[in-house]
Amino acid sequence: MGFNEFVPEEALDAQTEEQEYTFETGSVSDYETEDTLLADMAAEKQVYEQPEDTGETISDAPTGVRARVNEAVNKTTAQILVKNADRIITFIMGMIIKEGYEPADAEELDELTKAWAQCLPADKPVPPWVNATISTVFIYGLKISTAVRYRNTQRKLEAEQALNLQKDLEMEELRKQLREYEQKN
Repeated sequence: MGFNEFVPEEALDAQTEEQEYTFETGSVSDYETEDTLLADMAAEKQVYEQPEDTGETISDAPTGVRARVNEAVNKTTAQILVKNADRIITFIMGMIIKEGYEPADAEELDELTKAWAQCLPADKPVPPWVNATISTVFIYGLKISTAVRYRNTQRKLEAEQALNLQKDLEMEELRKQLREYEQKN
């Protein structure tokens, strides 16, 4: 199977017109010599100067859009802060009173979130890595603290069990001695 089997003979026999390829800046015949091409390339070369770095960030977003974005970011940051603060306060209060402590309800959390959102800077939102760090510290900090308390409790129980076992062995030894003494007498 060759190419000729798929293409009709009329298409193969037809004479093709030569067309000159044209560019936006002219046709191929305009660039007959290398000198003309290089001259045109050099003529169109433009030098762009980099603006000096002033340390400020350039934003194409209008001020109103930036303000709404910053407000949304601050609200999210405030929610994260309040939620994690509620966790840690609930944990600490539970440790103090040695019983379950009720966390803040939804209305209280909403009120705190609004208050914290107003405290955060409007022109420069808190970076996401700060939120991630705070969340990680609060969440895992509480779990680590709980694990340490659990391990300490386990060690105390193990020590008490070992002491009770030792006392049981001593009591059994005393009973054995008492039986031997009674058998002799």
